[in-house]
Amino acid sequence: MALMALDHTRDFFAGSDWNPRDVTDPALFLTRWTTHFCAPTFIFLAGLAAYLFGARGRSVAEISRFLFTRGFLLILLEFTIIRLGWTFTFNFDQLVAGVIWAIGASMMALAALVYLPRPAIAIVAVAMIAGHNLLDGIRAENLGSARWIWYFLHQPGLVSLGNGMSIFVLYPFIPWIGVMGRGVRALPRYATRRRSPPSLAIKARCRCYRRLCPAPRHQSLWRSRTLDDARD
Repeated sequence: MALMALDHTRDFFAGSDWNPRDVTDPALFLTRWTTHFCAPTFIFLAGLAAYLFGARGRSVAEISRFLFTRGFLLILLEFTIIRLGWTFTFNFDQLVAGVIWAIGASMMALAALVYLPRPAIAIVAVAMIAGHNLLDGIRAENLGSARWIWYFLHQPGLVSLGNGMSIFVLYPFIPWIGVMGRGVRALPRYATRRRSPPSLAIKARCRCYRRLCPAPRHQSLWRSRTLDDARD
């Protein structure tokens, strides 16, 4: 996040003629390159958080409602407070659907996906991540009046809202739904590994450690007093 903030500072203070793909300036190039990992990480962690929220005994309906309402709130913040922080103006006729929009839209889509079995969520997530580049051949310009749908789904572009208002979709949400869904499926696999019983070698090492490094006497007394207090 510190590198991302440093990179975004460049948008306000660096010269407009600077090319982020210019490798002749390693410091600026690597700063810009590193920040490409920020959005995938944030959205992946949002999926992990969604799993943790549901792992506390909540029903699928509660999880879905939470994801939908929080996703809607993030989209609202993207087009109001966050836009104000970027532009320092109260003119909302030109909006940008950025990272926060992608997280919010992905959460709203995940609100529907949580009703699927976990393997189905994993299949949808992997298909979106691995196969979304196969859709590059479909151009919004060839879809006529429906091109605005493709801008939101896959191809970045400007969508006219009428009355002089427009929204530039910087982060279409097809791949990002997959990234968040993959986050939902990642933590259960890790948690399953953590619940596996320790091996005999680990148990033997623990026994040796306890024999070679017994607990100090004052620690034992403290533990016994704590247990006595708990009983009282």
